[in-house]
Amino acid sequence: MHETLLRHPWAAAVLPHHFPGPHRWRTAEAILQLLTDGGFTDDLRDLGYHAITLHVGGFTQQQLSYMIESERSAENLARFGREVSPTAFPLMVDHVQYHIDRDKAPGGRPDEFGFVLDLILDGLERARDDG
Repeated sequence: MHETLLRHPWAAAVLPHHFPGPHRWRTAEAILQLLTDGGFTDDLRDLGYHAITLHVGGFTQQQLSYMIESERSAENLARFGREVSPTAFPLMVDHVQYHIDRDKAPGGRPDEFGFVLDLILDGLERARDDG
């Protein structure tokens, strides 16, 4: 779903505003079935479904907005340099540098989408096993 939305950037923005059609119903049913098969029932299955689908939709929309705004990135970076003091906000400056140097990290940056999805799935498993 994430990769499909990246290939069709217009779809991520309109997805929350349109009643689902047959493809979204099938996708929803497949996710709910996977959660059911994984031993998630009732509230935890439904909470898990929302956690997963909201992560996919929200992360993808944010990722796409960064791609679209890349034309303005030099302007935004200059403004950041003027307005954000490294003395007052050293961690934020370091974090922005992380984004600027994304391709300079040895081995590249970790897969942020997959990392957060793994956190969600691990948390769901822990909740299932504790409950």
